[in-house]
Formats: sequence, structure tokens, C-alpha cells
Amino acid sequence: MAKTSGSASDSDSGILGFFSGLFSGLMGGSDSGREKKRQLKDIQKELKKRGRFFKLKGDFAQPGMAKWFHEIYKVTGPADILLERYGSSDLLKTVLIESFLPENIQEIVANLHPDKIKERVVKTKDVKVLAEQVKQELISLYSALDAKTAKRVNKLYNDLYRLQAFTRFPFYFLLKKFDSMLPERDFTYNPRFEAINGQYIKDDLMDFLDVYYALDGNAEWDVLFDVLKNYRDLDVVSKASWKKILQGRKEMLKSRTIDLIIRYLEKDPSWSAVPENTNYEIVEDYFNRIKTGADLTIQEILRGRKNRKIESLLKKLFGTTSVSRTQFYTERENLTFQKKMLAGFKFVDPINYLKAFFLDYYKSKVRILVD
Repeated sequence: MAKTSGSASDSDSGILGFFSGLFSGLMGGSDSGREKKRQLKDIQKELKKRGRFFKLKGDFAQPGMAKWFHEIYKVTGPADILLERYGSSDLLKTVLIESFLPENIQEIVANLHPDKIKERVVKTKDVKVLAEQVKQELISLYSALDAKTAKRVNKLYNDLYRLQAFTRFPFYFLLKKFDSMLPERDFTYNPRFEAINGQYIKDDLMDFLDVYYALDGNAEWDVLFDVLKNYRDLDVVSKASWKKILQGRKEMLKSRTIDLIIRYLEKDPSWSAVPENTNYEIVEDYFNRIKTGADLTIQEILRGRKNRKIESLLKKLFGTTSVSRTQFYTERENLTFQKKMLAGFKFVDPINYLKAFFLDYYKSKVRILVD
């Protein structure tokens, strides 16, 4: 009987659940569904006020939106061309860091270049003295790149990185959807924009906001532009024009017009942009690169001098620098060990020279002399 009662209870619950779901559907769905519809209606109300950018009837993106993008393109397009001339990102990192170094430290950096160290060793002759000088110069460089300076330089580089991402945004391909006759990188062309279906540019708008909102309105843009100008004597972008872009960004963050358009087209009132927020730290890598280069150069010089001494002794002892007496304990045999991921022979040259001395001197001259 207990089982029958339980089954009846389960059946009643199932029936109640069915009718509850049915009435919920008739009343407009779940609470979350109703909330989503309400939010989308609110978005539509807001978009009715943004007719310059978007018309709800037909979901058309308006020429006014294209004109807004075109004004940005006229600034970022030339900037993108100029930034391309700066070359690799490593070069830009170096330019940025060294612009914050005092003149005497910049001279130290120049002296720490491998080629310069090799020139210096010719004059110094004493490699140990040179090694100590290099060590002290590295300490001076490290001190100049203190925490405060490093933080500022790293921040400026991240702003530069985001600037590059912004200027590389394909504004041209976005605008060409509004005007199929638009020529690429012709910033004097007078466009004839037409309204287009918003779905056609929805993904472009999403990508744009990611790079647009990633810009920092409070960054030291003037300092950054001055650094770039001092390097190539070119204005990457007009400071006045850039301020207009930042002001436009500030207004867009307040109005969220493009955000609302995307949410409406996506039918997702919770959609939001995902700006780049990676923070690159370039100062430590810069110092380590210089230190590693200097250390390796000193080691190379020491190794070269050692090899020259060995060659000189070999010449005196055996009349040649090419000495080969061992049959199996050789570098050739080491290749076999390497294939099997084994260490191999460690003292090939010393053993070879020892055997050569034994054969050429001990077994002949020394032995005869002793006997």
C-alpha cells in the first residue's frame, strides 16, 4: 500500500509540474525569459533615440555610423602605416626603454653590445679586468631601471601595444560594406555611405569594441607619441586628433550605443565587449638580454684565448694543431651517444693529447733517455 501511495504522489507532482509549465508558457515563459524580453524591449526603446547610428525598422546600420567610423579611420589609417615603418616589436621595446635612460647609461648600453666588448678587449688585453668592468656597468644599468621606471615603461609599452591593435583594426573592410567603391588608404576620398543590414557588420562591431575599449583614456599618450617622434622624426598621429578619438571613446562608454546595437542584433541583453587586458613586462627581459649577451661574449673571448694557447702549445710539441691519436675515444663516437641521448666522452681532447705525448715523446725520446 505504501508503494501505491508513493506512486500516486509522484503522479500528482508530475501532473502539477506539467500544468505549471503549461501556465508558465501561456503567461510568457520563465522569469529569466520574461526578464530577457523586458531588457530587449528596453534596448529597443533606447535605440529609437539613436537613429543616427541604427534604425530598428529593417535593422539597418545607418550612414551616420559609417561616418563616425570613417573619422576614426582617417586618423588610425595613416598611423598604422607609420607604425609599420618602425619594424619589429622588439625594436619598439628597445626604443621605448632607452628613451627613459640617462645619457651616461645609454653610453653604457652601447658599450655592452657584443661587438663593442670585442673591440674593448683588444685595448684592455686583460680579460678579467674587462669582465669586472662589464659587471659594474650591468649593475649601473640595473640600478637605472628601478621599479618606478620599469612600471612606467611597462605601462607605456602596453598602451603602445593596444594602440597598434586599434590602428590595425580593419576599418577599411568595415567601411567598404557601407560604400563598395571606397578605395583603400585613400583618406581624401569623399565616401557615399548607404544604410546596410546590421547583421552584416555585427561581428565587426564586436571586434571593434574589444580594441576600442582596451585603450586607456588616462594613459601618457603625449609622452608615448613624443618617444616615437624622437626616434623617427615623424608624428605617428596628431595629438589633437587622438584626443578626439579618446573623447569619442569616453562618450561611447557612457552612451553604449554600439553595445546596445550588438545586444539587440544578438538578442542577448547581457553581451559585453572583452577588451585586451594582458600586461606585458618588457624591462626585465631587456636587461636580461643585454646581460646574457655580455656574459656570453666574455665567455667567448676567454674560450678563444684558451684555444689559442692550446694551439700554440700543440704547434710547439707536435708541429701541428691537428693531433689525432685515439681510435675510439673520439668526437665521432660521441655522435653515437648523442643519438641514444647519452652524455658521451667528456675529455676527448685531453686524452687525445696525452696519448699523442705518450706515443711521440715517452715511447721514443723519453724512454730512450731513461734507458
